[in-house]
Amino acid sequence: PRDPSAAIERNMTLEAEQAGGEAINGSWLGLAPPFPSAQKWLQGERKSWDEARGYPQLLVMFDKNQNDVVPIDAYLRSLHDKNQNIGLRVLNLMAFWDTNVAESYIQSHALPDVIALDTPTLAEHNFGITFEQYEVERFHLPRFILLDIDGKVAWEGDPGFAKGAAWSGEESLLDVPLRELAAKRRLPELIAWRKGWPAARAALARGDFATAAPALKSAVDFDAAFSPEVAEASAVRAAIESSAGGIDDLAARLATDGREPALEVLLAWAEQLGKPIKKSKAVLAALKNPNVAAWKRAPSLLKPVLPKVGKDPAAIEDALGRIAALPGAFPAALAERGRAVAGDAAALKALVEDPSALPGEWLAQQHFRWKGEGQ
Repeated sequence: PRDPSAAIERNMTLEAEQAGGEAINGSWLGLAPPFPSAQKWLQGERKSWDEARGYPQLLVMFDKNQNDVVPIDAYLRSLHDKNQNIGLRVLNLMAFWDTNVAESYIQSHALPDVIALDTPTLAEHNFGITFEQYEVERFHLPRFILLDIDGKVAWEGDPGFAKGAAWSGEESLLDVPLRELAAKRRLPELIAWRKGWPAARAALARGDFATAAPALKSAVDFDAAFSPEVAEASAVRAAIESSAGGIDDLAARLATDGREPALEVLLAWAEQLGKPIKKSKAVLAALKNPNVAAWKRAPSLLKPVLPKVGKDPAAIEDALGRIAALPGAFPAALAERGRAVAGDAAALKALVEDPSALPGEWLAQQHFRWKGEGQ
């Protein structure tokens, strides 16, 4: 019978090698690979894999002689263009022995994204620091390393092109693994979601939750561990959902400050996320507070005099004065803003169109501390 202790020992050895950041028998598959040691950047510049964490990344190791025999430049240009919808980043690393011809060569053999020259080691005969880390002397050129969005290698190998033939549109051995990675991580959807997140984040900071809600709801489809944007959205969701656990205490604090209308807005936000908060006796009592009714009455005091803007300033001031006299914190804040735009009918109308706007803004900026840029 097989010795179970031998299997355990093999697993322990494998785990130790993975933890040590070293290739296993020349392979970086499933591991976080080393970032290239560039002696010079010929096009663009990168400092680490982490700069593009959350996106697929392709390391291409090549040299002039190999590209003249097994051309990959046209293929790489096409690959990069076709995969913009998944945010593919390409780092082309040229052999250090091409230092004297590199700049002129890439002028006639354009490559996408960034290009660098590898750094030679101190040994008299060597393949270069990065090329040796990836055992190019064993696996030969060109060598492709595909990184998953978690920064670990998802696939490695050569493209599989024949020598002496110009690329004519055929797929390489990389294409299927790249498609599988894109499907597994839902990368087209993730990239599209990311593009919409800045607008959603800005809406949140204004308290415009309805605009941000679709992005917040769809963020659950993606892994927050590999995207700071998804992590931000997840943190917003968590903040609202966790409010349910302390809703009675929050209701009490809002009542103390005269901000009960913000509680009604928070409950509506939770509903929009599909995570309704149960209304306890304390919450129901807060919602029946006169401050809530007063806030709902405030717009009706200003709307009738809007046609008098620019014609009868006294009528506008009288309406704003009556709003300011209402109980609670929000009517006075509304009156203050109204006075700042008293001569602008459109601005005054905007103030009273959505009663949830001012409490929502307060919730976003003062309670949750959401910001228009990175949280």
